[in-house]
Amino acid sequence: MSCASPQVVADEKYPVSLEQKLGAGLVNTATGWVELVKSPIAVSKKEGLGMGLTVGLAKGLVNTIGRTFWGVFDVMTFILPTKPMVEPHLIWQDFDTETTYNSKFEIYKD
Repeated sequence: MSCASPQVVADEKYPVSLEQKLGAGLVNTATGWVELVKSPIAVSKKEGLGMGLTVGLAKGLVNTIGRTFWGVFDVMTFILPTKPMVEPHLIWQDFDTETTYNSKFEIYKD
């Protein structure tokens, strides 16, 4: 059975619709640069201003690349039922928490 079959897409185990995955991919591609602001803020609140301005900015650069990459990936593969790789899934969700990435790539199967 193909991963793009209507049965997989309509399966209730598939938590994100194709439109949601495509939309989130477009949003993450366009807003990846906001990690340059988000990461220093999150690190500063947790570890202090000095760490936020140094380590937070470095994390922001890495997360900008990561969020943008996975956004482009989601746009290119929106037809495949995959779990989100970026947490929080959208930049404005839990803005005060640091961005993390799932450790493995998973395709939903029926």
